[in-house]
Amino acid sequence: HITAKQVMLFIPLILMIFSSSSFVFCGDEFEDYRCKCVCPSFSVLQDPSVNETNRRVYVDVVPPDKCSCQRVVFRSIQASPDFQEKFCPRCVCNYEVRNTTTMKVVVIIIMVAISLLFIYMSFLLCLDPIMNQNTKSTTTASATGS
Repeated sequence: HITAKQVMLFIPLILMIFSSSSFVFCGDEFEDYRCKCVCPSFSVLQDPSVNETNRRVYVDVVPPDKCSCQRVVFRSIQASPDFQEKFCPRCVCNYEVRNTTTMKVVVIIIMVAISLLFIYMSFLLCLDPIMNQNTKSTTTASATGS
């Protein structure tokens, strides 16, 4: 039968498996060089009375000289040039260069540390019945010897 301790041991393992599989399916937002535009929603231009503070983030891999709202936000969205002209001044676009290799190494080190702790806890759980068996045999031997 499975105890609560054993179930609690498998939860971190399952979480690590799911989190490691999410690294495989990464898009433009995880590239080392990218253009990131933070813009309001499109409803702000359609109805000026809307007081919406939600922002949307658009990410694309483009050269630094082509990091603009027209290139990043409207690459997949069809809009008139007039709409683009009104919408783009509300966006903030930045070209980012970052080192994702360092991030990946840190995540791998953390996952290895958690795995080692998981293995150590499993070892202690396997050792626990053996230790309890030895203490039971000494207590029964001392009880019969008196």
